[in-house]
Order: sequence, then C-alpha cells, then structure tokens
Amino acid sequence: MKCVILVTLAIFATNCEIINKSVIRNVRFFGGLHVKEEIRIIMLNNGTQSVDHFRYWLDPNVVNFIVKFSGENGTLTHETTTEAPDEFRVNLQSNFKPGHVLKVVVNLISFGQVVPVQNTLMGPHQSVVYRGNVGFYSGYKTSIATSSFTLKPEGMKALQISPSPLYQLEGSVEYITKNISPLSLTRLTVAYQDNTPLITILSLKRLITVSHFGKIFVSDQVSVKNEGRFNSSFPYMNVNNFDWWWYTHLPATADDVGYFDELGNSSKSTLLHYKNYKTLKFQPRYPLLNGWKTSYVIRYSVPSVHYLWNHVDEFSLKMRAVDHIFDDVLIKDAIVKVLLPEGATIINVTLPGLFTKFDVGQSTFGRPQIIFGAKSVFESFEDFHIQYFLPKYYLLKTPLLIVLSLECLFVIFITAYWV
Repeated sequence: MKCVILVTLAIFATNCEIINKSVIRNVRFFGGLHVKEEIRIIMLNNGTQSVDHFRYWLDPNVVNFIVKFSGENGTLTHETTTEAPDEFRVNLQSNFKPGHVLKVVVNLISFGQVVPVQNTLMGPHQSVVYRGNVGFYSGYKTSIATSSFTLKPEGMKALQISPSPLYQLEGSVEYITKNISPLSLTRLTVAYQDNTPLITILSLKRLITVSHFGKIFVSDQVSVKNEGRFNSSFPYMNVNNFDWWWYTHLPATADDVGYFDELGNSSKSTLLHYKNYKTLKFQPRYPLLNGWKTSYVIRYSVPSVHYLWNHVDEFSLKMRAVDHIFDDVLIKDAIVKVLLPEGATIINVTLPGLFTKFDVGQSTFGRPQIIFGAKSVFESFEDFHIQYFLPKYYLLKTPLLIVLSLECLFVIFITAYWV
C-alpha cells in the first residue's frame, strides 16, 4: 500500500511540473466517420528541473487515430508509453527548462467519436452523433482551453448539442473552459445531419507481381461497407442510398486498368486522365444501402522502370504499400503480398511505420514472396523498399522455355504429319 501511494505521488509530482497555460482546439467534421483536429498548446515548465519530453493523452472515445506532433523547430517524435496505449511520450529536440514556455501543435485524425444513429427527428436524412470533450483531456492541469467545433452548413441546420455552447457562429460552435483538472472530462454530444456515404473499407488485399519484362502488375481486392443507419420505415427512399460514383486515383503511368465485381467485369466504369495521375470512375452494380457490404477488384499495370532499379545483379523495388482507395476513409485491415521473379534472393525489406512483416518465403509457384500488413490505415501513402539479388541469366529462362516449347510442338506436328 505504501509503495502504491509513493508511486501515485511521484506521478502526480511529475504531472505538476508542466502546466498547459493555453490550449486552442479546432475540431472539424465535414462528413464521414473521422474527425480532424488541430490543437495548439502553450506549456509552462513549473518545476525545478529540465525535461526532455512531455506526455500527451488521447480522449477515451478515440478508437483509431493518426497523430503528429510539431514544435517550433519541426516535427517531434513520439512513442506509446507502457502504461496505456492512449498515452504518448513526445520527445523534445532540446531540454524544456524551468520557467520556460513550449509551443506545440498536435494534428490528430481520429475514429470512434462519430457514430451513425437512428434519429426520427432528422426525417429521411442520415443522423450521426459526435461524442467528445468540451475542454481538453490531459494529465496536466490546463489553465484555459478554447474549443471550436466546425460542421458543414447542412449539419448546422439540424444541430442538437449538449451542453449549450458559449458562442454559436455561422458553421461552428465554441466553448471556453478554465482551470481544468488533470484527466478530467466534460462530455460533449453533438447530433447533426450528414448525408455523405459513411464508408469503411473492411479489408484491402493488395497483390504486387514484379516482372523484369517491363511491367509490374497490381491487383487491389477491396471489401467496403456502408456504416449508415436508417431513419425511416422505407430505407430504400433514403437520399444517401441512391447510386453514387466512386473515384480511385491511380498512378499516371497506370495501364490496362480493369474494374471487376463478384459477377465479373462491370461496364459502369471510365478512366479519367490528368497530368499527374489517373482516376478510375466507377459505380457498384447495385446501390450500397445502409448497412450493406460489397467487394470489388481493381487491376492495372505500371512500367517497372519507374519503380525498379538495379546495380549489376542487385535490384531495388520501391512502391506504395497502400495507394489511394477513397478520400478520407479508414482501412481496417490491409494485407500486401509482393511476388518477386523466380530465382530471386531477398536481401533486405524496409516497411512503412504502420506495417509489420507477416511472412517471407515462396509462393506455390516457387516465386519468392513477402507478405506484410497493418490495421487501421488512413491516408498512409508511404513506400516499402525491397532489395533482392537475381542473376541475369535467370531472365533467359522464360524466353528459352517458350522457344523449347514451340520447338517441341513443331517436332511433334511434323512427326505426326509424316507418320
């Protein structure tokens, strides 16, 4: 018991060394199931010792997130603490001295705080509820926090908010909270209208087949769910259930693009050409009603010269682990499989931060393969890097097999003809 008290006092003393003098939160939800938040914090070291880090706590309602910390001199590195997965240790570029002030900007994209609900008061429109915090959730004492919540204009027309805001401006509401105790919450509930499709990508299976004959083939198998809820007895009349076009951005060099669903090739697709990218515009075969799921496959090829480099017999492959699927949509589960040419020997594999390696071995056809994946991916367009060794005489194997096969067929045909 005595040890527990000492540990508690030590943690409390550590928390009291830093005070959040001023916090300005700008929370934006412009459609979809995610929330974008920019937090500007001015901290004061009220202790007697310099510190080389500070701690940051996430709201308990946040399920999935992407967070970035920036100081006056650039990006700050962070890591999850062993005490809790929603608590971070943020490392500073220089010591935070007693009596000094530190300015930090936190950019947070979170999921779990916006939930679709049934609300008969919204009529045929789709209703969602945001559950957050009026003030600022932190393990440090906060002197004053200003929180601004911005919605789309149509959301403001059907706004239901509790508690009542201090200010309600055009398109936003604002709260000012003073003297916030450590780890304290003042719950905020905002119900509003959102007719945008609430799409979640349940799974993405990406297959990249590397060829040394000019092309790299990519296949994305996507499983999608509409997370919306019905408000009326006639769900087919909901405005957000009608057909809508989907857009997926592809590399500018993408070729042989195809869109397939469970029944095969779909004619409801077209490829738009832009300067720096191509966009596949397509439509599901059937409307994706609220609560429904669908899956489809997009296949294309890209020139290997843009992604594959070599020095003698050593090759280097660099591509995006996950490419664009939809704007501002969470990918719950992403698995990427890379097939290298037969005879290749893997030297090194470098993956983006979110991804972990699952398997390195050979496929059923004898080709070396690397399988890696990640959970809760959101706009993470980072590259993976694979270095491998492949003797150049292996490049002659396929042409020689084709020539020998044709020769054998020719001999068999001639023999059968004369006999």
